[in-house]
Amino acid sequence: MTQSPLAAYLPGVTVVLLGAAIAAGSLNYPLGSVLRPGPGFFPLGLACLLVLMGLGVLIEASAEQRRDAAPATAPRDDPDEDPFPWGALLGTAIAILIFAMTVEHIGFVPATLILFAICALCERGRDWRRLALAALLISALGTAVFIWGLGLPLNAFGAS
Repeated sequence: MTQSPLAAYLPGVTVVLLGAAIAAGSLNYPLGSVLRPGPGFFPLGLACLLVLMGLGVLIEASAEQRRDAAPATAPRDDPDEDPFPWGALLGTAIAILIFAMTVEHIGFVPATLILFAICALCERGRDWRRLALAALLISALGTAVFIWGLGLPLNAFGAS
């Protein structure tokens, strides 16, 4: 399935820009040192990882575009193919908003499962078993990291 050049590079560019914005914001806080990190150290580290991941996505998209450029003169196989997955983008945005509005009322785990379900409805060719496994793993990992590890004032189940 070929994509327009914009659709191929947009995810990578978005992640790089987000990482750069977070890095710029983290520089407003003291960084400290590796042994005594300040409040800006962790966000800067995550921002650098985001930028690296975004660059990896851009390199992968570039390689795919070069690979698909050879038969560029061939006619499109599927005239109904949407050049950009607007439905998936809108569905993901709606899922994140619903997660944000429900996490305090129903708990982290159910809100995460709903987020995955909404995103799955907007995705073509999904494997429901893999999706269910990913949703359960992310719910468990998120509970361990954010609620138990970082002590966020949320409940895993039920209102906070």
